[in-house]
Amino acid sequence: MEKNEGVALYFKLKEILEQRIKSGFYPVGTTLPAEKQLMQEFNVSRETVRRAIKVLEDFGYIKTRQGMKTYVLRANPFDAIEPIASFSAELQSRGYSVGTKLLKKSFMDAPSDIKTILQSDKTLYTKRIRFVNNIPFAVEDSYFSEDIAGLMSGKNLEHSYYHLIVHECGVEVSKITQEISSRVSTKEEERLLGLSPNTPMLVIKRIWFKEDKPFYYLEFIARSDVYSVKSEVKI
Repeated sequence: MEKNEGVALYFKLKEILEQRIKSGFYPVGTTLPAEKQLMQEFNVSRETVRRAIKVLEDFGYIKTRQGMKTYVLRANPFDAIEPIASFSAELQSRGYSVGTKLLKKSFMDAPSDIKTILQSDKTLYTKRIRFVNNIPFAVEDSYFSEDIAGLMSGKNLEHSYYHLIVHECGVEVSKITQEISSRVSTKEEERLLGLSPNTPMLVIKRIWFKEDKPFYYLEFIARSDVYSVKSEVKI
């Protein structure tokens, strides 16, 4: 690989690998070639390969796991708030494989508390189980306002709701509020997740806004021994 004037080799390598990931040349779920293979193919140093890999990892495409294998996580990069707003993206960034099972979907009259939160008489309600590395770890209850429910008609509700809302439905999220608390598991959660009685649970409640109008309310109840909240504040 030849260095173009003004373009670092690692960046050029990053661009090539990124395009291969996007095109499916390196499919999601597979591993990238080893460092030595990339060094030989592109005639670059180990440091160049590592810098390119680091940039791709920062964008959310890949994750290097124990044993130094680098896995392709996704075919598109994170956007600015996705790692914070999306449980799927956050867990993938930690190196987990994630999965979702839709248990219930219903368009119904909004319960009184949801009606107050979303300012909507009707709501699309879904209940899902979330998995990490094929282990059920969280129950997710979601409520969408009537106008957003219409946009989601016919969509795959076992995919990331962030990707569905932002990228497929084109909704511009203006704000997300979050409340975190803890409690012990309910009997239903114990049944759905295969838990022992009174397992410690983490409860995350989020409200999403579009133009400062609430449109999505979420309750995410997760095993506290599997999931924790991580934040980074740069000053």
